[in-house]
Amino acid sequence: MGGSGVSLGLLIALLLGWRGGNQRRLAVAGLFPALFNVSELVVFGLPIVLNPAFLVPFVLAPLVLVVTSYAACVAGWVPPVQEPLHWTTPVLLGGYLAAHSWHGVALQAANLLLTVLIYLPFVRAARRQAADASRRHFGALIKAIEEASLNQRAGVLERRDVVGAQARQLARALKDAIATGQLHLAYQPQVNAAGRVVGVEALLRWDYAPFGPVAPNVVVALAEEAGLVGELGDWVIRAACARMRRWRDADCVPGVTMSINLSPTQLNHAGFAGRIQDILRTHGLSAEDIEFEITESRAVAHSERTAHTLDQLARRGIRLAIDDFGMGYSSLLYMRRFDIHAIKLDGSLTREILTNPSCREIVETIATLCRSKGIRIVAEFVETEEQLRVLHGLGCTEFQGYLFSRPLPPDACLEFIRSRNGPAPEQGDARPAEPEPAAALSPLHAVD
Repeated sequence: MGGSGVSLGLLIALLLGWRGGNQRRLAVAGLFPALFNVSELVVFGLPIVLNPAFLVPFVLAPLVLVVTSYAACVAGWVPPVQEPLHWTTPVLLGGYLAAHSWHGVALQAANLLLTVLIYLPFVRAARRQAADASRRHFGALIKAIEEASLNQRAGVLERRDVVGAQARQLARALKDAIATGQLHLAYQPQVNAAGRVVGVEALLRWDYAPFGPVAPNVVVALAEEAGLVGELGDWVIRAACARMRRWRDADCVPGVTMSINLSPTQLNHAGFAGRIQDILRTHGLSAEDIEFEITESRAVAHSERTAHTLDQLARRGIRLAIDDFGMGYSSLLYMRRFDIHAIKLDGSLTREILTNPSCREIVETIATLCRSKGIRIVAEFVETEEQLRVLHGLGCTEFQGYLFSRPLPPDACLEFIRSRNGPAPEQGDARPAEPEPAAALSPLHAVD
């Protein structure tokens, strides 16, 4: 039944025991031919040939059916077959025609059930092996993407190995995720020394089944290599602006700026500044409502096209911030070439601020320079009160990190802003001056 190896039983076992993936799609495609005993699709497509996972049941299932059928004939429950049937006669109909009785149908149904039970444990074991292999390959892919991005060398999509195949599959899944709205944003508050929320950073999140969350830097690096960064970036900007509009309508976030990360590749796209202006106009936002964060890199600092785009954004009043400042290629060149409103310290400086005197000296120097040029300085990855006190003492004006809050869903972030800022101020600057008392630095209402 179902062709060689009683393949119909294998296909039913795949449908029962394998959720998703190519194997299940193969089972769906091969089920109808197998009803007429055509098994080539599954035998060579799965494959079963030379596949150790299915070798034992492929041999065992027909042998067991021979024994059960012979026993049914000897016991007189079904008569021996007296006339041949065409090999493509469908299952169950063939049993009736062979036995001229419903007993033949019942025997075939029982044999089919027995075959499914034989195949099912092997299908589940093969699924576990495939899942383990996929996790290993996915881990290797993530590592390869991170290394390629860090070293600025050729990526992974052109590789002709398992990692390359997994990368192409992930790129297709990312394209579908952008088109179908499977991505979402989380929001991490930024607070000043007075404890007020003055900004939130929109952070990309993608939960990729079956492996779970994919790191944002991996998503962006893959999108850049796959030519999807334009679509991805536009989606992030539109989603962040739409969220800010909803918060503005709730009249709960006066003076709070939405920070959005930009890829250097986006700055190379023609008409980028104009599209941003259209998005702001669509959502009824002003240029001061958002701030673009650009990671420090040689590609931005030395590219005339990106410099032109940044100048266009600045002329439209859009704030610009430099992310991971202080440990990259062209820190001072950025401040000379572009109209910068804020810098965000490189995370390595913040993490070692308590243990490395050189980091403290670097931060103090950067803070002095920022004060002289009227630029805000934001410290990321602030996780302890001691870090907070030292960074504030060195001249940092705003802070972001787990000490205050993890990245939050939209509603939780809005509630955090309300708990920090209280009623909207009637007048005054959106970013009030930081008080000196140490009590103002206490991370009250911190969110775990």
